[in-house]
Amino acid sequence: EKAVKAFLIWHDQLFPKTHEIESLVEQASTLDPRFEEILDAAELLSPYAWQFRYPGDVEIDAPSRNELDEALQQKSRDRRRGSRENGPPP
Repeated sequence: EKAVKAFLIWHDQLFPKTHEIESLVEQASTLDPRFEEILDAAELLSPYAWQFRYPGDVEIDAPSRNELDEALQQKSRDRRRGSRENGPPP
């Protein structure tokens, strides 16, 4: 979430106050189509950006160990791919 927001700020783009990574990635993909590659990951990771940050706001079940492992692996793959392929923002 923070990395995508930083990319949008770097490109002087306004974005809504949100923790929905998917919508931020969609907006970023209009500037750089490579963001489309992580759209599925953004959908998977979005709930982790806010659900556990604000305890008591929403009644939710904690993720299973499998779900957590999958999300962390996806985040790690995306971070490695982004730094290896893209380098710093233009």
